[in-house]
Amino acid sequence: MDIQVLADVGLFLSAFTASVYCLRLQRRLRLLQDQRGDVQNAIRQLSETVATSQAAAASLRTDIATSLQELDQRYGHLQLKRQEVDDVLDAMDGQIGLQLRRCQEARQLTERALTPLVRKAELAIQALTRALEMKANLDRAASAAEVEGQRAERDWDELLSRVVDGDTPTRRAARRPDLHADVMTDPLNPFLRAVGE
Repeated sequence: MDIQVLADVGLFLSAFTASVYCLRLQRRLRLLQDQRGDVQNAIRQLSETVATSQAAAASLRTDIATSLQELDQRYGHLQLKRQEVDDVLDAMDGQIGLQLRRCQEARQLTERALTPLVRKAELAIQALTRALEMKANLDRAASAAEVEGQRAERDWDELLSRVVDGDTPTRRAARRPDLHADVMTDPLNPFLRAVGE
């Protein structure tokens, strides 16, 4: 009888433990089902996000490809423009070199043409300077001659006036022999020659 009771008690405890375990399993299953729904929602959202990301990536790839094509075209245009600019610069360099050579040639020709003219001008200036110096000398000589002529004319007028008045060098020497002895003895005295003494 004791064994039967113990068996019943053990059976009851086993049934109770099984019931508790079943309850816990049921709760876990419910949690798993709830979590499964959440996971499905998360998976669905993730799938939508992945799809959106793939679409965005595809659009981005398309935009990148379009941008690359535009950049390639622009780069090609830039290369053409650069080549044109290089050609223009080369042409300008050639023109500048040609103009410089022409300027140098023109300068050399001008110097060659001007050198004789400059020499002639220098010679003409020297001749003109000498002529001016000669003219100045002649003017000074003419002025001196004019002064000498005026002085001689005054002396002659004075001599004539004295002759007319009777005042000759001989008479003056007779009046004052101490002052006019040289006049009486000078054979080159123009006054003596003029009055015939």
